[in-house]
Amino acid sequence: VLHRGGRTEGVDARVVGADGASEYRLLVRAPIVVVSCGSINSPALLMRSGLPNRNKLIGRNLRLHPVAGVAGLMPDEGPDTNRWRGAPMTTVSNQVVGGPQNDHYG
Repeated sequence: VLHRGGRTEGVDARVVGADGASEYRLLVRAPIVVVSCGSINSPALLMRSGLPNRNKLIGRNLRLHPVAGVAGLMPDEGPDTNRWRGAPMTTVSNQVVGGPQNDHYG
């Protein structure tokens, strides 16, 4: 992410070609840049870009939620199971919500 004086100016990126080996430079000048790399990679991209982090807030509110994947085979015949209904997660634990230093971080 290109920036100057606290304002974004665009993106300077390396793009890998279709052959998987060739690299090309992509330079986009834009007054607004939207970073959408997910909860792990967005803060990482901003920090690698050298964006000023005066308040130390980049990535500060990241919360990782442990999950377990569950899969099942449902018969096509038989009673209707409505497997598209209901909450995907039905258990919440606030046991360690405060974090190791009770600062609600990490």
